[in-house]
Amino acid sequence: MANKIFIEYWSIKNAASDNKSEVELSSEKETIECSLTQDINIQAQSEFTRFGEVIPSFMSSVLDTMKVISSANGSIGTSLADLINKLDAPFWSSTPPVKVTTQLAFFTKTDSYKDVVKPTVDIVGLTILTRDPKTNKFIIPGINLKNLSKFSSDARENLSTDSKLISMEIPGIVYLPICLIESAVPTFSNEITESSYPLWSIIDVTFMGVTPANTDMFDSAKESQRRQNLEEKYGREKIKSAST
Repeated sequence: MANKIFIEYWSIKNAASDNKSEVELSSEKETIECSLTQDINIQAQSEFTRFGEVIPSFMSSVLDTMKVISSANGSIGTSLADLINKLDAPFWSSTPPVKVTTQLAFFTKTDSYKDVVKPTVDIVGLTILTRDPKTNKFIIPGINLKNLSKFSSDARENLSTDSKLISMEIPGIVYLPICLIESAVPTFSNEITESSYPLWSIIDVTFMGVTPANTDMFDSAKESQRRQNLEEKYGREKIKSAST
């Protein structure tokens, strides 16, 4: 059984206006649920630097001179060797946001536009510019100075309606309460339905967090899946007891 993914995002739409000469935009949350057709790759890592790289240059020169003098006799003192090892030890520098790469699949169930075309186009649209007809400017994806103050490492919800940020969860594996779609490459079926829309589509997609990667993204997904399993188990037991 293929794993599933849930994507929650703000959909930006043209809203009806009493004044026909004016154009308004409305935003509403939408959720996409679809199957994954490829394995899930999660890139979560930290970057390190050597302590020796940040010490003043004159101290580094002194240390190099000491190493040359000490090793001239074919040996090196224990204290100096220990100091060199400590200066070469990896020190944490930063932890970039996580990246999750996988492939989404959409298939026609009843309506090829609603089941395939719309969710595919919506996801691709989250990676590119969207024209605001009211200002004739483009809404850009990601974080900008306008919404920067709304986000932090402790953020648990996407509060911005104009940044194209999303929430993404692969049950039991990873949950990103705020992230963006770095790239989305769709492939549409050459086969079409009676309504002339593609029968299916797939998207090679990369999600990227907006805060440093941390273990919360795994713990939250695991806890969410545990609760779901308990609810399903309780539901089955309730049906079983009712039928006896």
